[in-house]
Amino acid sequence: MLTLDFPPQGGGMSRHCGYIARILSAENDLRVVSPGAAAGRVFDNYFASCAVFFLKGLKFCLARRPAFACAHTWSIAGVAALALKKTLGVPYAVFAHGLDVNSGKASSRALWLMKKTLANSSVVLANSSYTAGLLRGYIPQEKIKVLFPAIDAARYVAPAPVPEGFSGKRVILSVGRLVESKGHDTVICSLPAVLEKFPDAALCIAGAGPQEQALKDLARELKVQDKVIFAGHVPDEKLAGYYQHCAVFVLASRELPGRGDIEGFGMVFLEAGACGKAVVGTRCGGIPEAVLDGVTGILAGQQDAQGIAFALVKILGDAQLRQLLGENGKKRVARELSIEAFGNRLRSILEHTFDAKA
Repeated sequence: MLTLDFPPQGGGMSRHCGYIARILSAENDLRVVSPGAAAGRVFDNYFASCAVFFLKGLKFCLARRPAFACAHTWSIAGVAALALKKTLGVPYAVFAHGLDVNSGKASSRALWLMKKTLANSSVVLANSSYTAGLLRGYIPQEKIKVLFPAIDAARYVAPAPVPEGFSGKRVILSVGRLVESKGHDTVICSLPAVLEKFPDAALCIAGAGPQEQALKDLARELKVQDKVIFAGHVPDEKLAGYYQHCAVFVLASRELPGRGDIEGFGMVFLEAGACGKAVVGTRCGGIPEAVLDGVTGILAGQQDAQGIAFALVKILGDAQLRQLLGENGKKRVARELSIEAFGNRLRSILEHTFDAKA
């Protein structure tokens, strides 16, 4: 397995890779090639990154001759897998996410490389129907299998301490990097309207990133700075407490035309759902597949602060609706999006793909 993201690195992609490794290692002799904590220092140059992954993979492949490889993205890890196939004949599977697929369309060179990497794979595992649609026209549709991400719901069951600043507040939680595509500014802009109805409400943003100062300035400009908690990076092992003790979860992601930045699915909605929380999202990328509008949460338009405020007020003001959406989300995670269900489908796809070629 070749991946840039792997525990103990934080973030949803890292957790997702950890789940995949746990599933594959249960019945296979698995070797994970990942830069780990050294990623920022070692992988500044794209082609150097591919070379390092290839050489590490080559060393293992020469010693063990694996049945197949898995690349968590087409970029870097996938290119290394392509090189392994060309040199040693090792077949490979590629996981596809909205962001990396869109980034592959940023230039003619990147598009050529993405098409080459995906075309030579045995199967492409798209994290949503939306992401599968992004690949339409670039590779044969029969090669693409939709496999929703999953979460380990057990991580969120054990009672966790109340996070600092939550006591006595009706907390609206948002989890994500502080970057433009996550739409934290839209949520902050929705806050004045929410506070009119619920003066005890507060917004907690868990995440770090380059937009932190701009978001703090926006909160100050709207005179809600005392109602916004910037929690910074929250370690994975502490996230459960944030989900458990919030009143509602929101992530207002938006697409950035020309940059390829898009929410391919949105695992954070599942994490909130595992804790029985109603969620609010946007009609962006694969989010409508993660948030079932009117069933597990409410969807609003992209950059629609008024729509986000309406959804938050509706959920906060209706205890019965809030409980129903949260329970539906929890049931859906347990039934369809658990790590067990994900593992069964992943194993089935890989066994069918690579046994058929054996």
